[in-house]
Amino acid sequence: MIRFSFLQGFNQGLNGILRAQENTFTTQAQISSGKRLQTAADDPVAAARILKIDQEQSQTKLFINNADSLENRLMLEESQLKGVTSLLARIREQTIYAANGVLSQSERQTIAIELKGRLVELASLANTRDSNGEYIFAGFQGGQEAFVLDGQGNYTYQGDGGQRQVNIAASTTIPANDSGKDIFVDIDSVQKMFFTEESSSNAGDAIITTGVVSNQATFTASDSAGYTVTYDDDAAGLPPAPFYVVAGNSDGTTVNVPEVVPRTTFDLYGWSLKIEGAPVDGDSFALKSSSAPKQSMLDTIGKLVLGLEEFGDTAEEQEPLLLLMEESLSNIVFAEENIDGINAQIGARFNTLSTVRDVNQGVELVNEQILAEIRDLDYAEAVSRLSLQSFVLEAAQQSYAKVSNISLFSFLR
Repeated sequence: MIRFSFLQGFNQGLNGILRAQENTFTTQAQISSGKRLQTAADDPVAAARILKIDQEQSQTKLFINNADSLENRLMLEESQLKGVTSLLARIREQTIYAANGVLSQSERQTIAIELKGRLVELASLANTRDSNGEYIFAGFQGGQEAFVLDGQGNYTYQGDGGQRQVNIAASTTIPANDSGKDIFVDIDSVQKMFFTEESSSNAGDAIITTGVVSNQATFTASDSAGYTVTYDDDAAGLPPAPFYVVAGNSDGTTVNVPEVVPRTTFDLYGWSLKIEGAPVDGDSFALKSSSAPKQSMLDTIGKLVLGLEEFGDTAEEQEPLLLLMEESLSNIVFAEENIDGINAQIGARFNTLSTVRDVNQGVELVNEQILAEIRDLDYAEAVSRLSLQSFVLEAAQQSYAKVSNISLFSFLR
């Protein structure tokens, strides 16, 4: 015999109502959020898949954002290099015009004025900054100016040769920049060049120009280790002070050579240069030959400007001037070819960037579709289920109300 107490009946009826309410509330929450799973307990396997896909989506979106930022950075670099190419083309045209043998020194000096302005424009492009204020051509040293004008009128590169790599996929990185060293500094040159340096210990305010090669044969045959030019105002046994003493150091020592130059503008072993300002006793300047035929495009233009300003109309000066312009034209062509090579690299990066980004966007779309199938709610099914659950809840409530009125005392009445 099975005994069924009134308390047990009441509890079962109440539990049925509570279960029906819970089912109804769950369905209402699903409809409200649009998500089939409200907690991991609803479907642990599906919840684990959703977590994994969400992680993949976060990483994919990061790659896409990286690609977008990289594209903007490359577009900025490409735009600035177009400006550099235009400037070089104009400088080349003016150099060809300056090589016209009928021009006078004053006319060449007028051309030099324009080229000076073009040089400033070129340096400005080389010091381009991005939206974050970083110098895009400074390599890893984006926080500092890439090219700085020193006291000698030379543009010195302050950056390095670094390239920042950006991840646009799990196994794909693309350089976000090209260093100023690769773009502006390490340019092929027709001949080995020389450059000048002011000693850091100089106490006077004299500066030395970059100078130009006035006689290539003499320069090539000269001391490859370079020279020092020292200002001496009281050396005993030498001509009346003040004067500049030129010393060679090919063997690692400093040896006074016969040439004593008591002037600020002079030719020295095939090098034509100028020292301006007021030096003090002991101030020195280094003249060094490049170890390889390389020259910064900024130096190429700077030397060209100096030559156009300084060389006169005599036959002796015309010969080195024509040599300078010929070599400058060749070096400008080398600079243009170098820019073309950098642009080709940027184009290849754009192609890779576009392809990989399309793949990432495709993966993102597929993952969204999978998530929709696993996590998103079928509204038609949910509404139908809610209707049924509401009916069951209402029936349970009505049944409970009737059962709760049944007792032994009701039969005794």
